[in-house]
Amino acid sequence: MMVIGCHIRLSAITTDGLVDKSILFISGFFDDGVAIFFLIMGFFLFKNENVGKLLKKVFFSIIIPALVVRIISEVFWGYITNQRTILDCITNIQFNWSVFVENLLSFQLTGSDGSGHLWYIHDYLKIVIMFPVLKLLCTEGKTTVAKARIWVIAICAIDIILNDIQQIWTLPWGTINPFSIFDVPVFLCLVGYMIWSNKEHIQGNKVVRSVCLVACLVVNIIRYVLQLKLYSSNINNNYFFYWNTSIGCLFAVCFACFFLTFLDKRVSILNWIGSKTFFIYLIHVMVYMYMNSIGVRNKIYEMTAQWNDLWGELAYDVIYTLLIFIACLAIATVIDLLSNMVKKIWEKFEKRL
Repeated sequence: MMVIGCHIRLSAITTDGLVDKSILFISGFFDDGVAIFFLIMGFFLFKNENVGKLLKKVFFSIIIPALVVRIISEVFWGYITNQRTILDCITNIQFNWSVFVENLLSFQLTGSDGSGHLWYIHDYLKIVIMFPVLKLLCTEGKTTVAKARIWVIAICAIDIILNDIQQIWTLPWGTINPFSIFDVPVFLCLVGYMIWSNKEHIQGNKVVRSVCLVACLVVNIIRYVLQLKLYSSNINNNYFFYWNTSIGCLFAVCFACFFLTFLDKRVSILNWIGSKTFFIYLIHVMVYMYMNSIGVRNKIYEMTAQWNDLWGELAYDVIYTLLIFIACLAIATVIDLLSNMVKKIWEKFEKRL
């Protein structure tokens, strides 16, 4: 939902180039969905033992669905944006196969229409490819391995912090180009592993829950102050809205730990929704662009604009995000049911052969 909110939220910059401070503050709560994703990836990735099985699983459950969504998005983009009929999209297919193949050969899944958000799969694949090396850093029972893991995390953290500092202040001795062993997604994945390894100290811990909730608020206030400082010198600099800053990573850690305190195996509904989140991520751009094109966004904005500025803006972000999430969840559920029906029919067919 945070990733959806990040894409559909109101802009903190008004049409006359001023900063809407209430929107600026609210926006911070929607910006770190990708950071949280990579963090949660670290919760479960290192339970895998066989890299071959992992690659096979990623190919069929991640890459193939992403490619299908990429093709559908580009072919039906005219219909999604209310510029062409669905029949016209089918009878006059507009799809650039040469660019598609070129992107595949360069390990890029993004395209021109509605698939720009697929960039993150490139970083996901990098982590999977590096899995044998990262697995060595996440082997329990060896002090030297734990020290190596902390050392790698520390170097990555210093790199992130130095980049953040140089956004705010010009250092008297010039620009520092920090050295980092791994990039931010790998850093978050390793941090996620460490959080999950210590989950027994977090689950059900009301103190941790309270601290993390307060920390999320404090971190977002810090983000608000830092981003406001950037806007004072460059209204187009949105640096602290990015998920791969120290603020984004810290918010992701606090947010993930907060919800981890509620983790309960009996809550099956969360597991069911969680199983649909990747597909929701794949299709959410098409869904919200279609809703925008048929006027849903404008109607929600008109309804919430009548309220107090802060509460109206918050209501817009929450209501529209929730609406798109529910629509995507419904689509994902229907497709799951259809795919399961096809599998059962195929299994019956195989048995008869």
